[in-house]
Amino acid sequence: MPVPTILVFGSSGHAGVAIDIIEKQNIWKIAGLIDPFAVTGRGVMGYEVFGAEIFLPELVAQTGVATGIVAVGDNFVRSRFHVPVRRVNRYVRERVS
Repeated sequence: MPVPTILVFGSSGHAGVAIDIIEKQNIWKIAGLIDPFAVTGRGVMGYEVFGAEIFLPELVAQTGVATGIVAVGDNFVRSRFHVPVRRVNRYVRERVS
């Protein structure tokens, strides 16, 4: 059975904690990180930062991502990411149907 993939939204301290937990659970494969404020292509704990959520449709198609997790410490910034995570789930549904 293939391991489902997940995108991490954020690339700082909270993202590092989320990555650590995801890796220890051994349930998900991390496809990479989404962070519009980080340098694209930068590696964080061995995972690529893809940039802004504008690339979500392509990322879902290329990586087969199943869902996303918001790993941002700032409440205001974190509140902005609920829509992109919902988009990931919508793109996944569209790809499967």
